[in-house]
Amino acid sequence: MNQALFVVEQYSGSNWDFGNVVFKDVTITALGTDPSWCSSTPLYQSVTPTISGVSSSVNNGVVTCNIAYLELAP
Repeated sequence: MNQALFVVEQYSGSNWDFGNVVFKDVTITALGTDPSWCSSTPLYQSVTPTISGVSSSVNNGVVTCNIAYLELAP
C-alpha cells in the first residue's frame, strides 16, 4: 500500500456548498511493514486539508495508521 485517499468528488459544474467534510478518529490497517504512507503530508491538494494526530505502528506484518482529525475544505 502506498496511499489512502480521502476525497470529495463532485459532478462537473457542481458547487461545493455543503461545508467542510470532517473525519475523526480514523483507523486504517493494511498488510505490510512500511508505514510511510501514513503521513500528515497530503500528496494531492485540490482541497485545503487540516490534519492532526497522525501516528502509525507496525505489528506482525500489519500497518496501523491512526488519524485523530482530518478536515477537507474547498
